[in-house]
Amino acid sequence: MTVYYIEALPSGEVYSCGFFPADIVPEPMRGGTMYEVPDRCSPSESAYYDGVVVSLPAQPSEFHKFNYEARQWVDQRTFGDLREAKWVEIKLARDAAEFSGFSWGGYQFDTDETSRNRIMGAVQLASIALANGIPYSNEWTLKDNSVLLFSAAEMIDLGLNLGHYVNRVHSYGRILRLRKDEAATVEALNAIHWDTVEFEVFK
Repeated sequence: MTVYYIEALPSGEVYSCGFFPADIVPEPMRGGTMYEVPDRCSPSESAYYDGVVVSLPAQPSEFHKFNYEARQWVDQRTFGDLREAKWVEIKLARDAAEFSGFSWGGYQFDTDETSRNRIMGAVQLASIALANGIPYSNEWTLKDNSVLLFSAAEMIDLGLNLGHYVNRVHSYGRILRLRKDEAATVEALNAIHWDTVEFEVFK
C-alpha cells in the first residue's frame, strides 16, 4: 500500500508531491513540512491551506506570480511596464480599425493596404477625367463582394472620406495615448481601451 505526501511551506506553497510506502514518512527535501494527502497533485498548480490541497486559480498572464500569503496572483510589472503594454494594445487596436474597413454612404469598403492604393489610384484617374471633361465611371467591388458603379465625383468623394476616416482613427489613437500618459493608477490605466462606440461619434 502506498500513500501520497506533499512538501509544503507555511505560506501554502507546495514544493513536491509523491507516493511512498505506507510505513515510511518521507523527510522534507527543501525545508518544508511533509503532509499526507488523499490524492496526487501538481505542485505548480496547487497550494496547501488549512490542511487541504487546493488548485490555484488560472494564471491571468505570463507576468503574474502567485502570492501564497495573499492567496492571489500578483502582476510583477511596474506601472511603467503597464503603461508601455497599454500603448502596444492601443496601437494594435488602432491598426485593426484602420485596415479592417470603413463605412461610407451606407456601404462597407476594404481598407487594407492594397485596397487603399487602388482607391487612391482610382481617385487620381477620376480627378484627371473630371478636370478634362472626359467621361468616367468605375465598377467598384465592395467589402461584401457586391459591385457599385461610381462616377468621377463619387470616386473622389470616396477618397476624401477614406482620408478623413484614417485621420479619425489616428486622432482617436492619440487621445487614448494621452489618457494613457495621464493615468495615475492601474485601475485608470485598465479602463482605457479602444471604444468602438466612442470612436463612431468621434469627429
